[in-house]
Amino acid sequence: MKLIPEWYDHERCLIAWPCNLELYGSQIHSARKEISNLANQLAEEEPVYIYCNSQDIKDCRLTVSNQKISIIEVNLDDSWMRDIAPIFYKEEQQLKSINFNFNGYGKYPNYKNDNLLSDIICDQFKIPYKNSSITLEGHIDNIFCPIGNDQYLIASTKDNTSKNYYILQEAKELVEEYLSKLNPKIEIIEIPLPGEIEIDNKVLVASYINFYFCKNSLLVPKFNVDEDLEVYDIFQSLFPSKKIKMIETSNINYGGGNIHCVTMNMPKI
Repeated sequence: MKLIPEWYDHERCLIAWPCNLELYGSQIHSARKEISNLANQLAEEEPVYIYCNSQDIKDCRLTVSNQKISIIEVNLDDSWMRDIAPIFYKEEQQLKSINFNFNGYGKYPNYKNDNLLSDIICDQFKIPYKNSSITLEGHIDNIFCPIGNDQYLIASTKDNTSKNYYILQEAKELVEEYLSKLNPKIEIIEIPLPGEIEIDNKVLVASYINFYFCKNSLLVPKFNVDEDLEVYDIFQSLFPSKKIKMIETSNINYGGGNIHCVTMNMPKI
């Protein structure tokens, strides 16, 4: 069994249409527009499948309005595809999946529909899978990300008044110490956090590391702050052969995640 790096070729991208009104509130329509724009950007490079509740399907089709994008009607509780999609791996030259348990992060009561989605996706694409009783508790795509060639991105801030300053400093030291024992050639690259962003009196938990690999480009969050340009230059230097597309996603981020959180790449074998 071997997990497949995200920077390898993709068969398709899976997205869940925002549906949790308690989470998004009045921002849900803006978040859906941003998801639509994200899906259209993705569809330029790989097939896109959007999974959507029946009551939202009309709105989804009107908002997306791209015939290349497939819209699939399912029952959903929320929209964080990275947490509820199959975990794909390669075995015997075949794409397979382990479908882990999902429990709404142990705090949200509505999660049972989301817990069924990985099986639905595997059945749809005829991917062999195993169910696991292990519960996966989220992911770290706001903080840390491997990018290949022994390089890793980690979120950082130079603002020592930030509540994240010492936490991120310690995280970098721990990661660097551990990984360097496994491979002395590793390189840890710091990616600045954006300045504080607030929507409707809510401060966003925002990070540029929450991005998506495409074959010819990277889709990176844009926050309309000073750090946008600095981060663009860092990504362009790291990926000179790719186009860096910075996409406005603050209303998606209002719900708690960003580009990487709302997508799942299905690897191409």
